[in-house]
This record gives sequence, C-alpha cells and structure tokens, in this order.
Amino acid sequence: MGRTPNTALAALMREAEWGNGQLARAVNRTAAEAGVDLHYDASTVTHWLKGSVPKEEARAAVLEDSRGGSVAS
Repeated sequence: MGRTPNTALAALMREAEWGNGQLARAVNRTAAEAGVDLHYDASTVTHWLKGSVPKEEARAAVLEDSRGGSVAS
C-alpha cells in the first residue's frame, strides 16, 4: 500500500514559491524559536511531499510558518 502524496503541502510551497530546502530551513528556524531542535533538509521535505508524515514538532512548525506568513510571504 503506497503513501498518498501531500498535495496540500505542495500547493502551499508553490504559492509561496519555495523549494524543499527553503521549507526545511523555515521549519528548523520556527522550531528553534519554540525551543525545539530540528535538523531537516530538502530530502526530508521530499519525503513529506511523497506522503511521509513528519513528527509532531515539525507539523507544528510547518503550521506556524503557514499561518504566521513566513512560508506564504
């Protein structure tokens, strides 16, 4: 059974004109601001786009970026 691609994340990244590395750095930065040490890179985002589910701390950082304007600006 395959994973379902994360089309919502892909759409958000297209809208923001962000590549995988940019999103990874933003997630790491947002998590660090919340006191969480994450070390994601472009290949991690590729896995997310293919349907892997990030751990809770990363999901919170992605949501913070998308709601706070960092990803979408």
